[in-house]
Amino acid sequence: MKSKYFSIMAIFLVAVVLASGCTNNGEETGVDSNNPSDVEINSKNEGLIEKITDSFSSDATKIKKEILSLNDEENQTFLTNIDISKKENTLQMEVSVIDDSISKFALNLYAIMFSIKSYEITQNFEELKIIYLNDKKKQLGIITIPKKAIKDLADYAKENNDKDYLNSPYIEPFWEISTVMYDESVPELIPLSLSKDIFGSFGSKSDTDEISEALGKTVTHLSIQCYYSYNWDADAEDDGINYFVKPLSEDNTVVPIEGTFETTVYEQILVGDIWSADYEEGKLLYKETGLLEGNERLKKFDEWKGYEVKLEWDSVESYMASSSDYGSMHVTFTDKDGNSFSAKYDACKLRES
Repeated sequence: MKSKYFSIMAIFLVAVVLASGCTNNGEETGVDSNNPSDVEINSKNEGLIEKITDSFSSDATKIKKEILSLNDEENQTFLTNIDISKKENTLQMEVSVIDDSISKFALNLYAIMFSIKSYEITQNFEELKIIYLNDKKKQLGIITIPKKAIKDLADYAKENNDKDYLNSPYIEPFWEISTVMYDESVPELIPLSLSKDIFGSFGSKSDTDEISEALGKTVTHLSIQCYYSYNWDADAEDDGINYFVKPLSEDNTVVPIEGTFETTVYEQILVGDIWSADYEEGKLLYKETGLLEGNERLKKFDEWKGYEVKLEWDSVESYMASSSDYGSMHVTFTDKDGNSFSAKYDACKLRES
Protein backbone atom coordinates (compact mmCIF):
# COMPACT_ATOMS: atom_id res chain seq x y z
CA MET A 1 0.00 0.00 0.00
CA LYS A 2 2.80 2.38 0.92
CA SER A 3 4.73 1.83 -2.36
CA LYS A 4 1.55 2.36 -4.33
CA TYR A 5 0.98 5.61 -2.48
CA PHE A 6 4.47 6.92 -3.26
CA SER A 7 4.05 5.97 -6.94
CA ILE A 8 0.85 7.97 -7.13
CA MET A 9 2.49 10.91 -5.38
CA ALA A 10 5.41 10.79 -7.82
CA ILE A 11 3.02 10.97 -10.76
CA PHE A 12 1.16 13.74 -8.98
CA LEU A 13 4.36 15.79 -8.55
CA VAL A 14 5.15 15.37 -12.25
CA ALA A 15 1.68 16.65 -12.99
CA VAL A 16 2.26 19.71 -10.80
CA VAL A 17 5.59 20.45 -12.49
CA LEU A 18 4.05 20.13 -15.93
CA ALA A 19 1.23 22.45 -14.95
CA SER A 20 3.43 25.03 -13.20
CA GLY A 21 4.25 26.84 -16.44
CA CYS A 22 0.65 28.09 -16.76
CA THR A 23 -0.06 31.78 -16.15
CA ASN A 24 -3.09 33.99 -16.38
CA ASN A 25 -1.49 36.48 -18.74
CA GLY A 26 -1.31 34.39 -21.88
CA GLU A 27 2.45 33.95 -21.40
CA GLU A 28 4.27 30.73 -22.23
CA THR A 29 2.41 27.89 -20.57
CA GLY A 30 4.44 24.82 -21.45
CA VAL A 31 1.33 23.30 -23.11
CA ASP A 32 0.64 23.82 -26.80
CA SER A 33 -3.11 23.83 -27.30
CA ASN A 34 -2.54 23.10 -30.98
CA ASN A 35 -0.56 19.97 -30.10
CA PRO A 36 -2.98 17.07 -29.43
CA SER A 37 -0.39 15.13 -27.38
CA ASP A 38 0.09 18.05 -24.95
CA VAL A 39 -3.66 18.44 -24.50
CA GLU A 40 -3.98 14.70 -23.83
CA ILE A 41 -1.22 14.77 -21.14
CA ASN A 42 -2.86 17.77 -19.43
CA SER A 43 -6.22 16.02 -19.44
CA LYS A 44 -4.72 12.86 -17.86
CA ASN A 45 -2.98 14.92 -15.14
CA GLU A 46 -6.21 16.67 -14.22
CA GLY A 47 -7.97 13.32 -14.07
CA LEU A 48 -5.29 11.93 -11.76
CA ILE A 49 -5.60 14.88 -9.37
CA GLU A 50 -9.38 14.44 -9.30
CA LYS A 51 -8.94 10.70 -8.62
CA ILE A 52 -6.63 11.35 -5.65
CA THR A 53 -9.05 13.94 -4.26
CA ASP A 54 -12.02 11.62 -4.73
CA SER A 55 -10.16 8.77 -3.02
CA PHE A 56 -9.44 10.85 0.10
CA SER A 57 -12.98 12.21 0.14
CA SER A 58 -14.31 8.65 0.06
CA ASP A 59 -11.99 7.56 2.89
CA ALA A 60 -12.91 10.63 4.97
CA THR A 61 -16.62 9.89 4.55
CA LYS A 62 -16.11 6.28 5.67
CA ILE A 63 -14.02 7.30 8.68
CA LYS A 64 -16.58 9.90 9.74
CA LYS A 65 -19.40 7.36 9.48
CA GLU A 66 -17.47 4.78 11.54
CA ILE A 67 -16.59 7.30 14.26
CA LEU A 68 -20.10 8.71 14.57
CA SER A 69 -21.34 5.13 14.93
CA LEU A 70 -19.47 5.05 18.26
CA ASN A 71 -22.23 7.17 19.74
CA ASP A 72 -24.37 5.21 22.18
CA GLU A 73 -26.82 2.72 20.72
CA GLU A 74 -29.59 4.12 22.92
CA ASN A 75 -29.54 7.38 20.95
CA GLN A 76 -27.17 9.15 23.33
CA THR A 77 -24.86 11.45 21.40
CA PHE A 78 -21.36 12.13 22.71
CA LEU A 79 -19.70 13.25 19.46
CA THR A 80 -21.64 15.96 17.61
CA ASN A 81 -19.45 16.79 14.62
CA ILE A 82 -16.29 15.59 12.86
CA ASP A 83 -14.30 17.42 10.19
CA ILE A 84 -11.56 15.38 8.49
CA SER A 85 -8.82 16.86 6.34
CA LYS A 86 -5.38 15.89 5.02
CA LYS A 87 -2.31 18.12 5.27
CA GLU A 88 0.67 16.51 3.56
CA ASN A 89 1.14 13.23 5.49
CA THR A 90 -1.04 14.22 8.45
CA LEU A 91 -4.60 12.97 8.72
CA GLN A 92 -6.38 15.59 10.83
CA MET A 93 -9.68 15.33 12.70
CA GLU A 94 -11.56 18.11 14.45
CA VAL A 95 -14.01 16.41 16.80
CA SER A 96 -16.74 18.23 18.73
CA VAL A 97 -17.66 16.59 22.05
CA ILE A 98 -20.61 17.34 24.33
CA ASP A 99 -19.83 18.65 27.82
CA ASP A 100 -20.91 15.45 29.59
CA SER A 101 -18.30 13.47 27.64
CA ILE A 102 -15.33 15.67 28.42
CA SER A 103 -12.55 14.19 30.54
CA LYS A 104 -8.96 13.18 29.80
CA PHE A 105 -9.85 9.55 30.35
CA ALA A 106 -12.79 9.65 27.92
CA LEU A 107 -10.95 11.64 25.25
CA ASN A 108 -7.97 9.28 25.43
CA LEU A 109 -10.31 6.34 25.00
CA TYR A 110 -11.91 8.02 21.98
CA ALA A 111 -8.45 8.61 20.48
CA ILE A 112 -7.68 4.89 20.60
CA MET A 113 -10.93 4.02 18.85
CA PHE A 114 -10.57 6.81 16.28
CA SER A 115 -7.05 5.63 15.48
CA ILE A 116 -8.00 2.02 14.87
CA LYS A 117 -11.13 2.89 12.89
CA SER A 118 -9.11 5.21 10.65
CA TYR A 119 -6.31 2.69 10.12
CA GLU A 120 -8.81 0.01 9.11
CA ILE A 121 -10.04 2.28 6.29
CA THR A 122 -6.79 3.85 5.07
CA GLN A 123 -3.07 3.68 5.78
CA ASN A 124 -2.38 6.65 3.51
CA PHE A 125 -0.96 8.87 6.28
CA GLU A 126 2.08 9.06 8.55
CA GLU A 127 0.42 10.53 11.64
CA LEU A 128 -3.06 11.18 12.98
CA LYS A 129 -3.80 14.52 14.62
CA ILE A 130 -6.97 14.74 16.71
CA ILE A 131 -8.20 18.18 17.80
CA TYR A 132 -10.94 18.06 20.41
CA LEU A 133 -13.47 20.91 20.62
CA ASN A 134 -16.44 21.56 22.88
CA ASP A 135 -19.84 22.62 21.57
CA LYS A 136 -18.70 26.24 21.59
CA LYS A 137 -15.70 25.35 19.40
CA LYS A 138 -13.26 25.96 22.24
CA GLN A 139 -10.17 23.78 21.86
CA LEU A 140 -9.91 21.17 24.60
CA GLY A 141 -6.77 19.36 23.51
CA ILE A 142 -4.63 17.96 20.72
CA ILE A 143 -3.36 14.39 20.38
CA THR A 144 -0.81 13.53 17.69
CA ILE A 145 -0.30 9.81 17.06
CA PRO A 146 2.33 8.28 14.72
CA LYS A 147 1.04 5.63 12.32
CA LYS A 148 3.50 3.12 13.80
CA ALA A 149 1.71 3.30 17.17
CA ILE A 150 -1.68 2.81 15.51
CA LYS A 151 -0.47 -0.06 13.30
CA ASP A 152 0.81 -2.12 16.22
CA LEU A 153 -2.40 -1.63 18.19
CA ALA A 154 -4.67 -2.32 15.19
CA ASP A 155 -2.73 -5.38 14.00
CA TYR A 156 -2.76 -6.93 17.46
CA ALA A 157 -6.50 -6.32 17.82
CA LYS A 158 -7.18 -7.88 14.43
CA GLU A 159 -4.98 -10.93 15.04
CA ASN A 160 -6.46 -11.60 18.48
CA ASN A 161 -10.01 -10.54 17.78
CA ASP A 162 -9.44 -8.19 20.71
CA LYS A 163 -12.23 -5.70 21.26
CA ASP A 164 -10.90 -4.52 24.63
CA TYR A 165 -8.07 -2.30 23.36
CA LEU A 166 -7.17 -1.23 26.90
CA ASN A 167 -5.77 -4.69 27.61
CA SER A 168 -3.48 -4.75 24.55
CA PRO A 169 0.29 -4.96 25.25
CA TYR A 170 0.72 -2.17 22.70
CA ILE A 171 -1.41 0.36 24.58
CA GLU A 172 1.50 1.65 26.68
CA PRO A 173 3.84 2.17 23.69
CA PHE A 174 0.91 3.81 21.88
CA TRP A 175 0.89 6.61 24.45
CA GLU A 176 4.66 6.74 24.93
CA ILE A 177 5.30 7.80 21.33
CA SER A 178 2.21 9.99 20.98
CA THR A 179 1.99 13.66 21.94
CA VAL A 180 -0.90 14.64 24.22
CA MET A 181 -1.77 18.21 25.22
CA TYR A 182 -4.94 19.13 27.12
CA ASP A 183 -6.32 22.44 28.29
CA GLU A 184 -6.12 22.78 32.07
CA SER A 185 -9.92 22.97 32.23
CA VAL A 186 -10.31 19.34 31.10
CA PRO A 187 -10.98 17.12 34.15
CA GLU A 188 -9.07 13.90 34.76
CA LEU A 189 -11.92 11.58 35.67
CA ILE A 190 -14.40 9.97 33.37
CA PRO A 191 -17.89 11.60 33.35
CA LEU A 192 -20.84 9.81 34.87
CA SER A 193 -22.61 9.56 31.51
CA LEU A 194 -19.94 7.16 30.20
CA SER A 195 -18.91 5.28 33.32
CA LYS A 196 -21.47 2.49 33.14
CA ASP A 197 -20.49 1.21 29.70
CA ILE A 198 -16.75 1.61 30.24
CA PHE A 199 -16.53 0.17 33.74
CA GLY A 200 -18.47 -2.83 32.54
CA SER A 201 -15.41 -3.95 30.56
CA PHE A 202 -12.93 -3.39 33.38
CA GLY A 203 -13.77 -6.42 35.48
CA SER A 204 -14.04 -4.24 38.58
CA LYS A 205 -15.22 -5.83 41.82
CA SER A 206 -17.52 -2.89 42.45
CA ASP A 207 -21.03 -2.07 41.38
CA THR A 208 -21.08 0.30 38.40
CA ASP A 209 -23.59 2.72 39.90
CA GLU A 210 -21.57 2.97 43.12
CA ILE A 211 -18.40 3.82 41.18
CA SER A 212 -20.24 6.34 39.03
CA GLU A 213 -21.49 8.20 42.09
CA ALA A 214 -18.13 8.03 43.87
CA LEU A 215 -16.20 9.47 40.91
CA GLY A 216 -18.11 12.72 41.24
CA LYS A 217 -16.85 13.32 44.79
CA THR A 218 -13.71 15.02 46.11
CA VAL A 219 -11.25 13.21 48.36
CA THR A 220 -10.74 14.93 51.73
CA HIS A 221 -8.97 12.27 53.85
CA LEU A 222 -7.52 8.76 53.89
CA SER A 223 -8.20 5.63 55.91
CA ILE A 224 -6.37 2.27 55.96
CA GLN A 225 -7.23 -1.07 57.47
CA CYS A 226 -5.33 -4.35 57.86
CA TYR A 227 -7.24 -7.62 57.60
CA TYR A 228 -6.64 -11.14 58.85
CA SER A 229 -3.76 -13.30 57.61
CA TYR A 230 -4.15 -15.20 54.35
CA ASN A 231 -2.76 -18.34 52.77
CA TRP A 232 -2.05 -17.65 49.09
CA ASP A 233 -0.11 -20.77 48.08
CA ALA A 234 -2.32 -23.50 49.61
CA ASP A 235 0.35 -24.89 51.95
CA ALA A 236 -0.07 -25.29 55.71
CA GLU A 237 1.04 -21.79 56.71
CA ASP A 238 -0.37 -18.34 56.17
CA ASP A 239 1.67 -16.09 53.88
CA GLY A 240 0.70 -12.52 54.75
CA ILE A 241 -2.14 -10.05 55.03
CA ASN A 242 -4.26 -7.87 52.81
CA TYR A 243 -4.60 -4.22 53.70
CA PHE A 244 -6.92 -1.65 52.20
CA VAL A 245 -6.21 1.94 51.17
CA LYS A 246 -9.36 4.08 51.22
CA PRO A 247 -9.38 7.62 49.74
CA LEU A 248 -12.51 9.12 51.30
CA SER A 249 -14.80 12.04 50.56
CA GLU A 250 -16.28 14.30 53.24
CA ASP A 251 -19.25 11.93 53.64
CA ASN A 252 -16.85 8.91 53.85
CA THR A 253 -17.57 7.57 50.37
CA VAL A 254 -14.59 5.59 49.05
CA VAL A 255 -13.43 7.38 45.88
CA PRO A 256 -11.47 5.38 43.23
CA ILE A 257 -9.17 8.22 42.17
CA GLU A 258 -5.84 7.58 40.47
CA GLY A 259 -2.58 8.16 42.27
CA THR A 260 0.42 6.63 44.03
CA PHE A 261 0.80 5.24 47.54
CA GLU A 262 3.73 4.72 49.88
CA THR A 263 3.47 2.25 52.74
CA THR A 264 5.86 1.92 55.68
CA VAL A 265 5.51 -0.52 58.59
CA TYR A 266 7.39 -0.23 61.89
CA GLU A 267 8.16 -2.63 64.71
CA GLN A 268 6.12 -2.22 67.89
CA ILE A 269 8.28 -2.46 71.02
CA LEU A 270 6.69 -3.11 74.41
CA VAL A 271 7.18 -0.23 76.84
CA GLY A 272 6.83 -0.99 80.57
CA ASP A 273 5.33 -4.26 81.79
CA ILE A 274 3.19 -6.61 79.75
CA TRP A 275 0.04 -5.58 81.62
CA SER A 276 0.23 -1.98 80.47
CA ALA A 277 0.26 -3.03 76.80
CA ASP A 278 1.98 0.20 75.78
CA TYR A 279 4.11 0.15 72.65
CA GLU A 280 6.38 2.53 70.80
CA GLU A 281 7.54 2.34 67.21
CA GLY A 282 10.87 0.68 66.57
CA LYS A 283 12.79 0.05 63.37
CA LEU A 284 11.41 0.14 59.84
CA LEU A 285 10.40 -3.40 58.82
CA TYR A 286 8.67 -2.96 55.48
CA LYS A 287 8.33 -0.37 52.72
CA GLU A 288 6.32 -0.42 49.51
CA THR A 289 5.31 2.06 46.81
CA GLY A 290 2.61 1.46 44.24
CA LEU A 291 0.77 3.04 41.35
CA LEU A 292 -3.01 2.97 41.06
CA GLU A 293 -4.20 4.13 37.65
CA GLY A 294 -6.14 3.09 34.57
CA ASN A 295 -8.30 0.00 34.44
CA GLU A 296 -5.85 -2.05 36.50
CA ARG A 297 -6.61 -0.06 39.64
CA LEU A 298 -10.32 -0.87 39.36
CA LYS A 299 -9.58 -4.59 39.49
CA LYS A 300 -8.25 -3.97 43.02
CA PHE A 301 -11.08 -1.65 44.08
CA ASP A 302 -14.04 -2.38 46.32
CA GLU A 303 -16.61 0.37 46.95
CA TRP A 304 -16.65 -0.43 50.70
CA LYS A 305 -13.07 -1.45 51.46
CA GLY A 306 -11.08 0.62 48.93
CA TYR A 307 -7.94 -0.55 47.14
CA GLU A 308 -6.75 -4.02 48.15
CA VAL A 309 -2.97 -4.46 48.56
CA LYS A 310 -1.01 -7.59 49.57
CA LEU A 311 1.70 -7.59 52.22
CA GLU A 312 3.74 -10.79 52.10
CA TRP A 313 5.49 -11.71 55.34
CA ASP A 314 8.57 -12.87 53.43
CA SER A 315 9.11 -9.22 52.52
CA VAL A 316 9.09 -8.10 56.16
CA GLU A 317 12.52 -7.70 57.78
CA SER A 318 13.16 -9.98 60.74
CA TYR A 319 12.91 -8.40 64.18
CA MET A 320 13.07 -9.13 67.91
CA ALA A 321 10.96 -12.00 69.21
CA SER A 322 10.09 -9.88 72.25
CA SER A 323 8.41 -7.29 70.03
CA SER A 324 4.78 -7.54 69.04
CA ASP A 325 3.70 -9.73 66.16
CA TYR A 326 1.81 -6.67 64.98
CA GLY A 327 3.29 -3.51 63.51
CA SER A 328 2.32 0.13 62.91
CA MET A 329 1.43 0.88 59.31
CA HIS A 330 1.65 4.35 57.74
CA VAL A 331 0.28 5.05 54.25
CA THR A 332 0.47 8.24 52.19
CA PHE A 333 -1.67 8.48 49.06
CA THR A 334 -0.90 11.19 46.47
CA ASP A 335 -3.37 11.92 43.68
CA LYS A 336 -2.43 13.07 40.18
CA ASP A 337 -2.90 16.72 41.15
CA GLY A 338 -0.26 16.38 43.88
CA ASN A 339 -2.67 16.33 46.82
CA SER A 340 -1.43 14.01 49.60
CA PHE A 341 -3.40 12.23 52.33
CA SER A 342 -1.98 10.11 55.16
CA ALA A 343 -3.30 7.54 57.63
CA LYS A 344 -1.99 5.14 60.29
CA TYR A 345 -3.10 1.70 61.50
CA ASP A 346 -1.60 0.12 64.64
CA ALA A 347 -2.64 -3.52 64.36
CA CYS A 348 -1.13 -5.01 61.20
CA LYS A 349 -0.02 -8.59 61.70
CA LEU A 350 3.54 -9.13 60.44
CA ARG A 351 4.27 -12.78 61.32
CA GLU A 352 2.76 -15.97 62.66
CA SER A 353 2.04 -15.82 66.38
